[in-house]
Amino acid sequence: MTPTPRFARWLLGGLALAAAAFILGGSLVPFDFRTRGLSEAVDSFLWAMQRRWWPESRSDGIANVLLGIPLGFALLGLLRTGRTGVRGDIVWGLLLVPACMAFAAAVEFAQLFVPERTCAGSDVLCQGFGAAIGAVGWMAAGRWLVRQAEAMWWGADAAGQILMAYLVLLAFIQLLPLDLSASPRDLYHKLRDDVVYVPFFEFHGAGETKLLARTARLVQVFGLYVPTGLLLRRTRSDLPLQTFLLVLGITCGMEGLQLIVHSRQPSATDVVVGMAGFLMGWWCSYRRGIPLLSLGIAWLLGLAFVSWEPFESAGPVLRSFDWIPGMPLESANPLSALEQMLTKLVLFGLGGSLVTSPYRAAALGLVVSSILEAGQMALAAHTPCITDVLLGGLGTFLGRQLSRDRQGAVRR
Repeated sequence: MTPTPRFARWLLGGLALAAAAFILGGSLVPFDFRTRGLSEAVDSFLWAMQRRWWPESRSDGIANVLLGIPLGFALLGLLRTGRTGVRGDIVWGLLLVPACMAFAAAVEFAQLFVPERTCAGSDVLCQGFGAAIGAVGWMAAGRWLVRQAEAMWWGADAAGQILMAYLVLLAFIQLLPLDLSASPRDLYHKLRDDVVYVPFFEFHGAGETKLLARTARLVQVFGLYVPTGLLLRRTRSDLPLQTFLLVLGITCGMEGLQLIVHSRQPSATDVVVGMAGFLMGWWCSYRRGIPLLSLGIAWLLGLAFVSWEPFESAGPVLRSFDWIPGMPLESANPLSALEQMLTKLVLFGLGGSLVTSPYRAAALGLVVSSILEAGQMALAAHTPCITDVLLGGLGTFLGRQLSRDRQGAVRR
């Protein structure tokens, strides 16, 4: 039995695009391009392909092999959807691997225009080897895995589908700003020196400034996990031990992703706060008769604290308002700014789920975000901008739309 072609193409096409985008984005970070002559770039590329064909480190080789596996798996599955036969799989797999290597070579060539990146033929070979492993993986178990994913997708209601998509978004947020490293040595040192294994230990001896900053970050973590409880509750009727352990595993896994991100610090505190956010979302969906005013006030206070911390006054002269949409992506690290923008969408979306009309939700988001951004004009460490105002309106609108079948969960 083969999976439904339409679903398989949708799933595998999305996986192929995501894998290719991840390879491209991860290879060109921090996107600081330089001008370089084409002939010089071609000569450098040919030299790297001929002379740098052996990985400089074991970790680099492993990382590039791992990058190629999902791409080879998804592309062969996409080409062979609706078709069976080992011979056809092998023929298309043999044609696919050189195509994946050509894509890897194009990415390596592009790295010549990013000063902080290096071009190497070994990366092309390792990604080609990874693509071959992925193709073999499709031949061995690809159709079965797609059938299982299809059963899960259609076996749940819309909440199950939204939950799956949201977990992907949450994982992406955890990996930002994509300064990744697969070095075993870096992983060892991070596990030994950087991971906070005792919940709330980082608050011990912290000054007031650090304490407030960390608290604001935990409020964001709490808000990011509330939707998991809201959505999972709509697919299950109770909270058995198995469900609790599943969510605990998801929360620990999301935090564990930060082990391969240089600028992130995994912490048991985030796991505890994330589980608290999940339980709050579950409780809000389960309990009936929750006053809307109480939830709204809690949402507004949380947004105000996150938006205005640190509370350092700008003095008698107010800060100027940035009226150009998208400027946070230009004025700072774009991937770090993207993390903050996605987090704001989720936080404002929580407020949108409390409103009955999508248009009222959008209006609420625009008004609240405008007030918060106006308040930032009096604070020294913030940059008020129209981008965040628009994110507020969009976030509440999406939150209302994605929770439209949750009528009756709270008293309106």
